[in-house]
Formats: sequence, C-alpha cells, structure tokens
Amino acid sequence: MALALAGGHSALAVELTTRLPAYRPKIGVERVYRVEIETSADSHGLTRAGEKSVRGEFTNSLTVLEPTLSGFKMRWRLTPKEPPPGQPSLTEIFRDRIQAFGADMIEVETDPRGAAKKIDNLDAMRKAVETRIEGLKSDDPAKERLQSLLPRLQPGSLFPMDVIAPAARLFAEAQTPEEREADLGMPQTANAEGHSNGASVPIKLTTRYDKDEAHGFVTFTSTKVFDSNALTEAWREVIDRETKELAARRPEASAETLAEYSRASLTITTTVRLSLDDGSATYAEEIVDNRIGPAFTRNVLRATRE
Repeated sequence: MALALAGGHSALAVELTTRLPAYRPKIGVERVYRVEIETSADSHGLTRAGEKSVRGEFTNSLTVLEPTLSGFKMRWRLTPKEPPPGQPSLTEIFRDRIQAFGADMIEVETDPRGAAKKIDNLDAMRKAVETRIEGLKSDDPAKERLQSLLPRLQPGSLFPMDVIAPAARLFAEAQTPEEREADLGMPQTANAEGHSNGASVPIKLTTRYDKDEAHGFVTFTSTKVFDSNALTEAWREVIDRETKELAARRPEASAETLAEYSRASLTITTTVRLSLDDGSATYAEEIVDNRIGPAFTRNVLRATRE
C-alpha cells in the first residue's frame, strides 16, 4: 500500500511540474517575428479628441551572432510594413526613428537570458542624429525633435532597443538562463514594488505556467496590478487638475461620474510561449491598461515567430 501511494504521488508530481529548458538559441540562424503594436486612448470628455486608436506592424529579425562569457552577441533588424490606405498608423514613427538613427539594425550584448546589457553601435546612432541636426535650419521643427533624442542616446543607454526590438524585453523576462522546474497550472502570487511618476507603488504579481506538449511549448503568464490608492496619490496633482477641467467642460457630469474619474489604475498582463526545444520565446504579448483620472490608454504589443 505504501509503495502504491508513493508511486501515485510521484506520478502526480510529474503531472504538476515541467522542465523549463535553458535559453540556448541557435547561433547564426535568423529568426523572423511579426510584431504588432496598437495604442488606444479615451479622454472621456476631457478633450475633443475622443476615443482614438492607431496601430503599426513591422518585421523583427533576430540573429544570435555568438555566445560570450556573460551571454550572447545579437543583431536585431526592423522592417516597417506599409499600412492600409487611409488607416492611422504608427509606421511613420518607426521610419522616422530609423532615419534619425541612420540604421535599421542594432547590435547588442546580452546576459544569458537574452536581456540587453550594451548596444555596440550606440555611438554610431548618436553621431547620425547629431549629423542630421547639424544639417537642419534652426527653425526646422524636426531639429527640436532630434535634439530631444540625444539625452536618450548617451553611453550606457538601451533606449534604441525599445524602438528597434520592443519585444526583446518580453522574451528575456520569460527565458531562463538555466534549466529548472516549474509548477503547472497553479498561480503563484507575490508582492512587489514598482514606480510611477517618481513614487514607489506596491504591486500584486501573479504568475502561472501551462504546458502544451502537442505543440512543444510552455506558456508563461504574469499579471502586475498596481495598488490603486498609492497610484492615485502618485498622480494626485494631475488627476485633480484634469478632473477640474472635465467638470468645466462637462457641467452635466454627475458627482458620481467625477468621483469615478478621480482614480488611477494600472495593470500589465504578459503572455510568453517558450519553446521546449531551445527555451526561446516564440510568441509574446503585453497589454498595458493605464488610467490616470479621466484619461485611459491601452497599449498592446504582440510578437509572433514566423
């Protein structure tokens, strides 16, 4: 009886856990991802703009050039796609940054998970922006926009990664440097700390792993819920000002409506699929729901390996 129970317990343990392979990308093989970004906003009457939504789509190509003592050397390339005629698009933002940087490619040194530590061609990007600024007339509106980029291109900056390879951060957060076991189907909760508008804000973090043996991947999901009270206090000055403006613009708004719009909330939901073959991310999605007073935004970032 004892042996039977022990065997049953062992089998159950196998069902409830899985092996997460270490991130071991194939060297010299180009991986192509379709990346979609969508931003929606609604001011709930604070401005005349109303609800708006814009999206952009592009291709990211990743080539892991070589392993290093501390991680990998990688090359990311971005190729914007043309939007349908007449459709609002973020594509022009990507094109503008590529033109400003003088490159559609970024070479980066990473840690063992693939998280960027240093951009090798950052100096060339900064010099390209400086050269463009020098070639513009003083009253050209593009000059001010380019000058605002320079502080974000100083030594040690990783800002261009968010422009050229925005999903790389999500991949690295889920990829693991060493093989390890993970519980399946059981949400794990923890308290964490975040920052917003210069203030510390408590976060409730929930994570979970699920396995799809048939398709050869494990899905990692995480939800970060920022404490609403602390977040509201962090943005109190902005919320009070915008709620007052909303009341002036919409005198018919009830006290209940204004009270509802006098709060802040922030939830970040992430989903990443990890290959059981080499531990690399094959799909990633991040949804950021952010509300500061009457203003609400939803940002969606999605990357799918082709």
